[in-house]
Amino acid sequence: MNAHAVQVEAGYQRPVMSAFHALFSIGGVLASLLAAGTLSWGWSPATTLTAVNVVSLVVAVVCFPRLLAKQQSGTADADVPSAKPSWRSTPPRIWILAALALILMLSEGAAADWSALAMRDVLPRRVSGSLSS
Repeated sequence: MNAHAVQVEAGYQRPVMSAFHALFSIGGVLASLLAAGTLSWGWSPATTLTAVNVVSLVVAVVCFPRLLAKQQSGTADADVPSAKPSWRSTPPRIWILAALALILMLSEGAAADWSALAMRDVLPRRVSGSLSS
């Protein structure tokens, strides 16, 4: 998606990448609100996911022909090395950043998963306990 956004940004000839990232975040919020709504209507998670998949497939089929074609460069860039780099030629600072990104991704996922369980299992007991005292 980012590569496609770079092509769109080049066509606009002005920075629009942040708008793509903002819309991605807005889409996440809207999706969570829709999921909460369907669950409150009594839909099962399987029904909700099936409906979302069907709608997503339709949107993908409709939008695919309108995507930009992959750009082919006729000339070799001076900044791109001719040989494929191996993992051994990767600088240590890149590996450190990759490890940090992995740790952050795992901790974010754990926080999201466990906070949902805490809201379901722990929070109701604490709220009912504070109301009775």
